[in-house]
This record gives sequence, C-alpha cells and structure tokens, in this order.
Amino acid sequence: MKFCKLAVLLLVLSGALLSCATSENSTPSSSINEHAFSLGTSKNAFYQYDRIHYKDFILTDRFSNQPIGDFSIYLGDKLLVDNESRIFAFGDVELLFFSDGYKKGSLIINVKKSTAFDERILVTQGPDKRVYEKGEKFQEEGLEINYCISYTKQSKEKVNESEKWEPSAIKIDGIDASNYEFHEDGYAMKYAIVEANGPQGNTLFASTSLTQNDASTLTHRTLTDEEEKYEWTKEEGKMKVRFVNEKQTREKAFYSPDEINLNFNINAVSETDASNFKQTPSLGEVPLLVVPVVLHGFEHIATEESHQKLEKGFFGKSEKGSLPPSLSSYYYYSSFKQLKFIGEVTPYFNPVKEGFLGYNDPYSFNINTPESIAKDALKWAKETLKINMDDYDSDDDGYVDGLWLVYMEDISNSLTVNVQNPFWPFTSASTLAPGNKENPVLNTFAWVGLTHLWGSYADQDAVAKNGIDAHVLEHETGHMLGLSDYYSYSPMNNDGTTYSPLGKLDIMDRGLGDQNPYSKMLLGWSKPYLILDDCEIEIPSSQIENSFFLLPYDDKTYRKDNLGRLILNPFDEYLLLDYYTYENLYQDIYHDGVLAYAYPNAKGGRLYHVDGRLLQYFDEGERFELPSDPDFILDYQGMSYRCITNSQAGERAESHYKVSEILDGFDEIRFISKDGTLINGNTNLPSENSLFYPGDTFSFHKYQSQFNATNSFNCGKTFSTQFEIVSL
Repeated sequence: MKFCKLAVLLLVLSGALLSCATSENSTPSSSINEHAFSLGTSKNAFYQYDRIHYKDFILTDRFSNQPIGDFSIYLGDKLLVDNESRIFAFGDVELLFFSDGYKKGSLIINVKKSTAFDERILVTQGPDKRVYEKGEKFQEEGLEINYCISYTKQSKEKVNESEKWEPSAIKIDGIDASNYEFHEDGYAMKYAIVEANGPQGNTLFASTSLTQNDASTLTHRTLTDEEEKYEWTKEEGKMKVRFVNEKQTREKAFYSPDEINLNFNINAVSETDASNFKQTPSLGEVPLLVVPVVLHGFEHIATEESHQKLEKGFFGKSEKGSLPPSLSSYYYYSSFKQLKFIGEVTPYFNPVKEGFLGYNDPYSFNINTPESIAKDALKWAKETLKINMDDYDSDDDGYVDGLWLVYMEDISNSLTVNVQNPFWPFTSASTLAPGNKENPVLNTFAWVGLTHLWGSYADQDAVAKNGIDAHVLEHETGHMLGLSDYYSYSPMNNDGTTYSPLGKLDIMDRGLGDQNPYSKMLLGWSKPYLILDDCEIEIPSSQIENSFFLLPYDDKTYRKDNLGRLILNPFDEYLLLDYYTYENLYQDIYHDGVLAYAYPNAKGGRLYHVDGRLLQYFDEGERFELPSDPDFILDYQGMSYRCITNSQAGERAESHYKVSEILDGFDEIRFISKDGTLINGNTNLPSENSLFYPGDTFSFHKYQSQFNATNSFNCGKTFSTQFEIVSL
C-alpha cells in the first residue's frame, strides 16, 4: 500500500493506554537530512486499555516504497513497548514514530472509550514459608504476584488479562518485611501487605496471611455475661387467658413449665435421624470452627479487613442501644443465655496453594464441592494449624460440633450470581462414620460467600452499622442446630411466589427477628404451660423464658418421669399461644432492596398451629410410614425422619418420601391470624390485626378456614379447647 505525504490516516477507536513496561524520558531526535516515511495501520479500531502491537502499524519508505520493520512508538515522551504497553487515554491520541535514518512521524488515532475498568495486583503464590516461630524473620522467597486488568470494550467484548509483576514493597505491621521479626507470644496471624506500582504510576495493594507458632496455642473466642452489653427489655405487663374445654375433664387442668420434662428435644431425636444429620448442640458452650476459604482467582479478597469483618460477624459482642451484631451474640440472647457459641476464625485457607486437588476453577464447582472443601479444611486445620479437634466436639459424639466455610468472592462479580447452585448459602452434613474423642470428623457444616455478608444480597443497613450482615449466618446456623426452613421450596401461591405460612417473619423464614416459641422448645431453651382443662392463667411476655401455652388435641395422654414430671414430646401436633411484644430481636428490620420486612409494632396473643410429627424409616425398600401415635419415638430404636415441612411440592414435599400426598398440605408451623387471613407470605402477611387482644376468642370451628381439615387436626384428632384473652 502506498501513502502520499498528506495521507495521514485518522482512525476512530475505543480504548485507553495503560503503559505497563519500559518508558523513556525523552524522544529520539531527527535530522533534516533524514529520509521520510509514510504511516498507516491495519487495525480497524483501537480501544482504551488495549495493548499496543507494533504489527498493527505500517511504515513505508517514501522513496523506495519498501516497508520499514525497525521502529519505535512514543506517546509524548513515553516509549510504548511492543505487546506490553497499553493506551489509557481515549479520544484522539497522537503517537510518535521513530526509525533510524528517518524523520519523526506522527499518527493520530481515535481510541474508543471502554467501561467497567478494574486493575489490581493478586498474590498468586504465597511465600514458601508461612508459619513462623517467635524470633524468626520473614522470608520472601516463593512470593509471586500478578497484575490483573479487566474492562469492557464498546464492542461489548469483555477483557480479563493478567501478567507477572514485581512488588515495590512488602510490609508487616507497617514495618519493612525484610526487617520484620515475629515477636508475639503464642499464636498470632499476620498479613504481609504487598505493594506494587501500577502502569500509570499508582500504588496497588494485595495481602497474604502468615501465622506465628504451630497454632497449638489457638484458643476459643469465649463469651461471658459481662461482655454482652445489649440491654434485653421485658414488657412489664402480662397476658391473662381463660381456657375452656367442655368435651373433656382432666384430673389436672394444666402443667407449669417446672412440671414438664423436655429432655426429649431436637438434640435427642438426632440419635435416630435417618439422614445421619448430627446437628450442632443447642445448649451450653458450643465451639464453632470458622474457616475463610480463598478460591482460586479471588486471592485479592483475602485481606485483613475481610478477616476482621468475619471475626465481628461471628463473634462480635453487643453494645448498648444496638441489636446484637453477630452470630454468637444473637444466639446468646435468643436462647435466654443458654447457648454460648465460642470458637475461632482461622487464618485463610487456600486449598489450591495448600496442594489440594480439584479446586482450580471455581466456575466448574458442583453442589458436592463444598463438602469436599470442608473435609480438606478440617485436615488442613488439624495438620497445618495443629488445632486440637477434640476442642470442637463438646458433646463427645465423634463429630465436630459445627464447621463454617466462608468463601472469598468479588462482591461486584460474585460467584453467587454466576453459578447459583453450589454457591448459594446452605447447610449440609457429611456421611462419614463417627470418629472418636481424639479425632472427631466432619458432619454438620455451613457454606456462604461474601455477597450475602456485605455484598448485593446483604441487608445494606446492617452492613452500614456493623460492616457485615449476620442474618444469613443466624439462619444457616439455625439449620446446623436442626431447624427447618419455614418457607416452601417450591412456588405455591397463585402468582408463582413462594408460600410462607409464617409470612416471612421468622429467622428461619426470611431471616429476620427471633426464633419462635416452637423452635425454642425444640432446641430445649423454653418450656410451655401445657393446658388440659378449664383454667385461667397469666403469663409474661415471650421475651422471658418459659412463657407460652401448649394446647394439645383432645384425649392426648402423656407419660411421667420418676420425678412426677410430664414427659413432653414436641414432635407432635398442637397449638402454641404466646404473649408477643415488639421488643429486642423482634425489632429487627430486614431490607431486601426497596422492600423492608418488619414485625408488627404491637403486643398481643400470637397463635401457631404446629405439626412436627416424625416418620418411621425402614431400610427394606427405603420405606417411610407415619405412625398413628407420635409418641412412638420415645421408645423407638429404629430410624426416624422429620418429614412434615412448610414445602408443599417438589423434593421437599412430604409425598416425595412415598407417603400420602395429603401430607403435602400439612405445614410444620403455621401462623393462625386473628383476623381470619390465611397467611401466605405474599399478599397476606402478619400485621397488628393478626394478634389476639382482650375480648378476642378462639375456637377451632371459628378458625377452621386456617386449618387443613374442617373438623379435626391433621392427625384426625378433634380439638375442643377454646380460649379468650382476658387482659393484657
């Protein structure tokens, strides 16, 4: 191709120049005796942030018309290195061309603007030595970093590139790492902060974690009453209720909480659970092992700031005037101070860098990958951190009480969004046989990413207050304790929305507020007044332990223990009534985008219908049956299963377990609304009108539209007890 002197090609491009390599402070000089050349380009468009490729430009000797292959390109006085330097500017950009024996030439190109620009450095390989003894000095050998850039061209093409880079500085605790000596007593986690000069001269940062000592001195986070500063309020008034049952006469009208044996709770029934789910203990000091997992390609997220947020989200202490901000603080108060989560957030676990196979591409993970990571994380914690796993098995059942995995992800480009199934928060259990006291093994574990903790799926109001939204931690830990989801897994409302018989208002439903009295009873935190005949009783607010009524179906019989206490099996069908007051954890508001879910700002009687009956499981033919007597479980030596849930279709529905489809309409727990509204979680949500006030009465006949059967409970038993709210 020939070019005349005036034929200077003006090109329109979209891109910017990111100069990432050699540059000079001055351009070569030209002589009046030198030859001239013509300039052109074979490239159709230039885009901001693209690399400069010399092959895209054509220089031709004007006299001989021969191509010139040896030349250099400058942007101002900066040398652009072939295949390395990038164009950061956009619009008309003048490039200068030099070749020995020729006059300087220039070409104006039009660089098209790109969007979604991001640049960072990434630690692709940590130092060879990452565990130190006191007195040892930091060793940089083995540390490798990459410069990473991403952007979107006007052509909609997305670009993600990385290249090896050199650090400009490394610091630990603000000290030059080359002079840093580990000096802490016992276990300590440090971060090597890596600095590097970006192509535009800006400073970029990354970090890699280091540990001091063999971590055998790693101790649990403890929780004491004095550390929690939240002031739990208690409504001074009480609710008086009159109960009447004209169809039966009992020797004793009611049993108080002190007269009830609730030893057969959710912790006891796990011994016969057919799914092999060994839930986290719900009473006493219970250790949780929290492992932050660094997925390949997301190493830059593993920062000291992220780690500190996790420590606060799991084990942060409450302050006066603010709702409990952390998982441990939430359960401390919800359990009436009967469950104290202790434990530790370990250093970052990078399975690829630790030599575990199969984790190079997070986007190829499947639903079974988190369990594999959980097993490898426990192996790493035991062998590398030297953690005594017996410290994490408080009930000595051969299983670690609870393992939390928090995976690092870029919340602006989250894995949760791109590959939902394996990255959606969930709780599961391994099928490993139990270990022993010295070597407990994995069973219950939970999995969540940062997007749910301070990214797009988090409540941004909670993030603004605490730096982290702990709602999902509290919800999934409820599963670890053995509680079900109180919403349907399959859309069941006419408009395709998810059915929720609690109207989303529960920590095990939409993920806000307190645990309801049924959940607290299952977990062994609170016992009811059990009503059998005519009586009038006054109880305080549900903010106080043992403050609710249990109303069984007609002719229900109970056993007694050797102390004369009534043995209560909570895995049965009954009504629960408590005195709801808008206090403490019920004042929680969950913000879901423009929506805000909140509990009624009122006080009154709150009524639930519970059907927690268990199925018998038989190995032959993998068969399930629903026994006529729910108390079979008290003596049962076989396997059982908690089948009745709030899901009414799909694999979580009761009929999935080869029992009658009639059971699909049963709910484990359902809000019975005073105004007659059938709560569904969409158009019908609990409100002030859902509560019972003085003068309001209840009978099964009056509210039968909120039950499955017109004349009986799900179990076929009649229910004749009526009540009236006398006073609040």
